[in-house]
Amino acid sequence: MKKRYWLLILLIPLTLWTGSLQAQWVQTAGPEGGNSQDFLALGPSLFVATDRAGIYRSNDGGLTWTAVNSGLTNGTVYCMAADGEKILAGTSTGVFRSLDGGLSWSAEAGSGVSNRNVYAMAHIGTTRFAATFVGVWRSTDDGATWDSVNTGLGDRSTHALLASGDTLFAGMEDGVYHTTNGGTTWNVDTVGMQRKSVRCFLQYEADLYAGTQNGIFRSTDRGRTWVPSYQGISYISINHLCAAGNVLLAATYAGGVYRSTDRGTNWVASNTGLLYRYGNRLCHYGAMVYLATNNGGVYASSDQGASWEKRNTGIINTYVTSLALHGSTLFAGTDATGIFRSTDGGATWVLKSSGLPYLNTYCFETAGDTIYAGTVTGVFRSTDNGETWTAANTGFNEQKIYALARRGIEMYAGGTSGYVGISTDNGGSWSVHNVGFPNASVYGLVIVDSLLFAGTTLGMRVSTDWGVTWEARDTGLTNKNIRCLAVRGTSMYAGTLGGSVFVSTDKGMSWTSIKGTSSSNNVYAIAFAGSNIFLASSTTRIYRSTNEGVSWELINTGMPATVTFRTLLVGPTDLFAGAYGCGIWRRPLSEIVLGVEEDARVVPSAYRLEQNYPNPFNPTTVVSSQLPVVSNVKLVVYDVLGQQVAVLVNERRAAGRYQDTFDGSGLASGTYIYRLTARQTDGGQAGSFVQSRTMLLLK
Repeated sequence: MKKRYWLLILLIPLTLWTGSLQAQWVQTAGPEGGNSQDFLALGPSLFVATDRAGIYRSNDGGLTWTAVNSGLTNGTVYCMAADGEKILAGTSTGVFRSLDGGLSWSAEAGSGVSNRNVYAMAHIGTTRFAATFVGVWRSTDDGATWDSVNTGLGDRSTHALLASGDTLFAGMEDGVYHTTNGGTTWNVDTVGMQRKSVRCFLQYEADLYAGTQNGIFRSTDRGRTWVPSYQGISYISINHLCAAGNVLLAATYAGGVYRSTDRGTNWVASNTGLLYRYGNRLCHYGAMVYLATNNGGVYASSDQGASWEKRNTGIINTYVTSLALHGSTLFAGTDATGIFRSTDGGATWVLKSSGLPYLNTYCFETAGDTIYAGTVTGVFRSTDNGETWTAANTGFNEQKIYALARRGIEMYAGGTSGYVGISTDNGGSWSVHNVGFPNASVYGLVIVDSLLFAGTTLGMRVSTDWGVTWEARDTGLTNKNIRCLAVRGTSMYAGTLGGSVFVSTDKGMSWTSIKGTSSSNNVYAIAFAGSNIFLASSTTRIYRSTNEGVSWELINTGMPATVTFRTLLVGPTDLFAGAYGCGIWRRPLSEIVLGVEEDARVVPSAYRLEQNYPNPFNPTTVVSSQLPVVSNVKLVVYDVLGQQVAVLVNERRAAGRYQDTFDGSGLASGTYIYRLTARQTDGGQAGSFVQSRTMLLLK
């Protein structure tokens, strides 16, 4: 059997845990991609803005990307612009600037836009303009101060700006406006453009084009009149327009890219190689055209948009919603980017979504050689380690599946509309039962002894007949908006939307709060490693408790400032955290279990055998133990008949904390007993120690 353990080195000074060697989280190299929102080409560099991970720069035509976010305290970047050598970034909290090619950033302190979403920027001479949801703002002193310039504007929601000579055009929810006096007054250009929500502009030679949520419109008279110009475009919500030589390109919402070679009179879809069809921005740079997408990151085309290839190396902005360990393989589910797989402990990730009609994945469950995924279109399963996926939804019309659980060959699936699906043939067919809350979503399913629990957005439900009928078990559950459930031994934990964690030690009959945070700090995941409890929440908070929730500490060192974590996974050697917009992070369990602030010279004060984790498990689980003195140790696994099935440890060990892995691959599903026997060997008075616990193998 494979052993993993950590010994306390008695002579290491505490100072080795601080300073430059301080333990911290490290971002893995993926999953790559995510939401990209804008481009800026400046000299030899191409920049891309993302919606959570800030700005990336490429100096090799997009082949590789490097994050350039020093000083950029807001990772939600909507737009970028250049003013000479100065780079400007419009974020959800105003404008940032860089004077050194993006290496460092500082916030512009100008009042008016400092606390607003800035969606577009333009300048005429030395006057700068910013588009926000509350209209257009102007600065004549390089961003030191801003004033509102909205006289004549109708709807103030501004999405696009275009400077053409001394004229500034603004794309609004109700059409196109223009000003010729620096924004002091505005005129509406309504002919042919009544009540069109304008998202972008393009000036191509003498013509103006406006992309709207209702198609493309062209003007040949400087915007005074507009005519439709989107023949052939099926998806008419236009996000961006671009010219590449004599070719016009349109990025659409859900329809990918369209291409025109006759100045916009006719268009044809041009999506060869384009997996992600939600286009946000286009950029013609050198001999290439680049496309920023929702969820898929960056694509590039060397043939004026006729075909595309992904160029995401280094861009990590994925929304990770779920993590799973299947044997030695890691799986990551994302919000609309697909399922990714790692076979090297998270060092690299590869997209494995063949067979999935849509790419939103919310949860996983494993059974022998099969892995199940709860997606936006039901349950899918793979029997080839994620290479291909097939639907497993017969009889179950539930769409979004947020939770999966398993008992032998029985599967349980929960999602929206308060339904739980039951399958007695490994997902081959399903029957559907309502938990009693038709408007609730089921975010957690766990099994405690012979009871099935469902954590919903309206409270806790329990079934004593494996999902057929349900009843409430909410006593003491003061916050009933449950977003995750977890089980350790006979204790059940519920994380809620609003910052509270509750525990029940009596099969849900009563609940006690063990964690209270601010109402904005939602709890999305709970995990265990030995006696440690971890929880992941919004606003970049990972907590740890070593005393059953009596007290908690933040363990966030190395993490970005404004990221929400949605999922946790305890691996054989690392704790993994999936971020919403920042990929996957990991940290060695040895750092966290021992504590980065714990004096390494302190040895355990008593013998102890922990509950294995995970439990139930398939096929491997970790057993943690601690020894206060040098001891002869034996750790043995038995079946329920008392027959020995495995010897994990039979050796002399020094004082310290240990983790040993049990592999049940060759065993049948069922309950097993593991027993630790330890006897002191140095002649002291500690004597012998014997403790047994049970664990559940489910295949």
